[in-house]
Amino acid sequence: MLIQTLIATLAVFLGMVLNYFFHFYMTRTLTPALYGELSVLIAIFNDLIIPAGVIQILLTREIAKLDKNRNQKGIINLIKRYTRNVFLTTLFVSLLVFFSSYFFARIFNDNELVMPIKILSMGIPFAFLVSIVKAYYQGKEKSNFLSALVVIDPLLKVCVAIFLISIGFKLLGAVIGLIVSPIILSLLVLPLIMKKCGNSKYSLKIGKSFAFVLATQIILMFFFYIDLFFVRYYLGAEQAGYYNAASITSKVIAYSTGGLSLVLYPKYSKMSAKTDKNRIKRIITKSILFIISVFTVFMLFPRLIISVFYTEKYLVALPAFIALSIGMFLYAVFRIFVDFMWSQKQEFLPFILSTFALILDIVLLNYLVPKYGLLGGAMSTVLTSAALLLPALVAIKKMIF
Repeated sequence: MLIQTLIATLAVFLGMVLNYFFHFYMTRTLTPALYGELSVLIAIFNDLIIPAGVIQILLTREIAKLDKNRNQKGIINLIKRYTRNVFLTTLFVSLLVFFSSYFFARIFNDNELVMPIKILSMGIPFAFLVSIVKAYYQGKEKSNFLSALVVIDPLLKVCVAIFLISIGFKLLGAVIGLIVSPIILSLLVLPLIMKKCGNSKYSLKIGKSFAFVLATQIILMFFFYIDLFFVRYYLGAEQAGYYNAASITSKVIAYSTGGLSLVLYPKYSKMSAKTDKNRIKRIITKSILFIISVFTVFMLFPRLIISVFYTEKYLVALPAFIALSIGMFLYAVFRIFVDFMWSQKQEFLPFILSTFALILDIVLLNYLVPKYGLLGGAMSTVLTSAALLLPALVAIKKMIF
């Protein structure tokens, strides 16, 4: 397990480096205003594909249980059913977004966003298919293959975006780069759905678990990006560009849990909070220590991190970056707890906590951003992350201590 975790963590790290190189390149190629618009487009796309993450979470949990019982027929039939249903549903969503592009553009008073939004809509179905591929390999604990996908995804995005921008496409080139990767990687689902494996009636029932996890993921994704929308609304596109440089970099701390989740989530799904308490305690403790090590680096070298990745002109966002790093540390620990709770089918508490935190965040952002600017948005993230973590900590203590 140690080697798997190291490989997965390294893959997530490389993936983050590539993702941040994408932003690194954009800040040097696009104006702060265009980079701010790109940041909003990325946030819109990520919000639209939130259910893809839910599908991966639930399919991974069920595939892990089937894999434990060596039920390969059940796994393949589950994949086939959800590939068909997911593609048809998300194709409808894609068309809806495509024809609603003018509505999205009017929200931000910028008709130049119409074509980028139409392009983004085309990648929605394929992003969902990629989540099914990832669930299959994660549930079967094939972490090496899954780790490769984590690296290939941003690598394709970076290469395509840089090429298109270099020949003059600018913002459109960056947006096209976002959807090329899921289109290519979604082809990996074809060998799975073409396998012949006999009949199996096993399927994942969409009930309370799906509803609560979906709602929680949507709320947390809004929480993850809503500060950027408020900064854009109150302070303008240029300030949004500065703020996003601080925000996206601080999110490295939250994303650092990705390697842990790739390996540990299917293992959690095969364990019980009643019979495997000691093992679970050790895993969670080591995970938190890992996050602390990443957070410490950010606290020791904040100025260096911003200036190296985004040049000194983005140092105006340094105070916000320091505060956001604290918020992302608290949020990362919360996500470790949430992964474990979801693996044990405890979905209600994360839903309640995230709902409360989002409401609190909206209230704080409306007050703090106009009054304190970029730092106000970051302060809101710190306070709401603390509101998420403390009750979850109490719940985890009751479950395994």
